[in-house]
Amino acid sequence: MDDQLMHQALMRFVKLISTGTSGSMSSNSSNSNSNSSASDLSDGSKSKDQVEVNIPSLLRSCTVKLIFNLVLSLGEEDPVLRKRARSALLTVHNILGNPESDKQQGVTNIVQQSVDNLKDMAKTESPRAGKPLGHTEISAELADFLSQHILGVMAYVNELLRDTETIGGESAQISARQESSMRRKALRAIGELVILLGSRLTPHTNNMVASLTPSLQGPLAATALRSWIILAESLVKTTLLADQINSLLVPLLTAFFASNDVDVRSRAAEAINRIVGLHKRNIRSSCDKVCSIPDHPQLEIAYTIFQGFVSRSSLRQRLSSLLQMLKAKDSTVVLCASRELCTLLQMNEKQIGAWKQAFMHDRSGIGGIDDHSMGGRSKERSTAVADAKLLDSISEALKSACSHANDSHQLGRQASASCTACLAVIGVIDSRALETNTRSDAADPAKAAMLPARVSPTLCNLQDEEERMEFV
Repeated sequence: MDDQLMHQALMRFVKLISTGTSGSMSSNSSNSNSNSSASDLSDGSKSKDQVEVNIPSLLRSCTVKLIFNLVLSLGEEDPVLRKRARSALLTVHNILGNPESDKQQGVTNIVQQSVDNLKDMAKTESPRAGKPLGHTEISAELADFLSQHILGVMAYVNELLRDTETIGGESAQISARQESSMRRKALRAIGELVILLGSRLTPHTNNMVASLTPSLQGPLAATALRSWIILAESLVKTTLLADQINSLLVPLLTAFFASNDVDVRSRAAEAINRIVGLHKRNIRSSCDKVCSIPDHPQLEIAYTIFQGFVSRSSLRQRLSSLLQMLKAKDSTVVLCASRELCTLLQMNEKQIGAWKQAFMHDRSGIGGIDDHSMGGRSKERSTAVADAKLLDSISEALKSACSHANDSHQLGRQASASCTACLAVIGVIDSRALETNTRSDAADPAKAAMLPARVSPTLCNLQDEEERMEFV
C-alpha cells in the first residue's frame, strides 16, 4: 500500500471511530426499541448497556496477537515492509502507552505523528543521519513496550515454527512451500526483534535460544544461524555466566557434529568461531565450566582462543573440570569433553602413569610407611594418592558416560566411542580389544569430524554381550 493511501485509510478509520460509531449504535438501538417493547426501559439502563468503542479499546482486546503479527512482519524480505512494521509497532506503543489515547483527538494526533514518522524513517536510517533506528530515545521506549509482551509474542512464534497450520491455529493446511516461507519469516523476525529489544534483551535470551535451536539443522539452518549471530552480537557487552555461554555454543556444536549437510556444518563452524571471538571476556572468566571446543580444522579459530584460556590451568584443574562435563546429560558436552580428555591423557602419559601406579600401591597396601617418619615425603605421597583418586573418578565417569551408547541419536553413540577411547588410554580397557575403524568413517565428513584424537575406536573382539559389559 502506498504511504499516502495508508495515511488516508488510517484517518478514515479514526473519523469513523470518532463520529460514526456512536451515531450508528444509537440508530441501531432506536430501531431495535421500536420493534420491541423496549419503551419500558429507562434512559439510565440504556446508558448502562452502551459500550464505548475506540481505537485503544480495540487494540487492547487483541494486544499480544496484534504485536505478534507486526513482529512477524519484521521478518519480511522487503525492507519497505519491515520499515512499515516498525512504524506500526511504534504507533501501537504510542496509543496503548499514552494517557491521552482515550481521547479521540489524541488518537488522531498519534496516527498523524506515526504516519509522519514513517515518512521520516528513511532519513533516520540513512548513513547521513546521526543515529540509526535502535539507538534513539523512542526506540528505548519501544523496547520497554515489547519487553512487557515478549512472552506472549514468543509463544505465538513457537507455535508457528512448530505447527504445520496457519497462524493462530487455523484449521486450513498450507502448502509445504508456504509453510517454509512463513517459518523463515518468523526466524528472521526473531533477529529483528532482538535488535529492537537492545539492552532489554538479556532476560529473554533463553526464550530466543529455545525458539531458534530446533531450526539449526535442516533446510532452515541458514536463516536460523543468521538470527543466532545477531543474538550473540547483541550480548557482547553483557556479562554472561557459563550456562549462558553454553546455551549459545552447545546447540551450534550439536548442529556441527550431527548434520550431514556440508553447508550447515560450514555455517555452524563460522558461527562458533564468531561467537567465541566475540565473547572472549566472558569465556576467559569461566572457561573451566564452558563446553570444550574440539580440535577440528573448521573450528581452528575458536579452538585456539579456547585453548589459550584453559592452558593456564594445571593438569589437575583441567581434569577436574572435564570430570564435571563428563557427568553432563548432553551428549555434545560429553563428546567434546572426552575428546579433549583423550588428547590430554596422551600428552601427559608419564604423569598419568605415575598417578595410576600410586593408586594401585595405595589400594594394595604397598608402601604403607609411617607418614610421620617420612616428613616431607608424606605430603608428596598424599598428593599423588589424591591425583590417582581423581583419575579413578574420571574412569568411573567415563564408564557411566558409555551408557550414551543406548541413545538412538548419532551423537550418543559417538560420545560413547570417545569415552571408550579414553578408558583405553587410561588402561581400564585393554587396547587390544579396540580396533581403529577409520576407513568407513572417513567417507562421512560428519563422523570424521567427531573422531577423538583423529581415531574412532570400537570394541570389536568381544562378541558376547555379557563378556563385553563385564570387561567394561
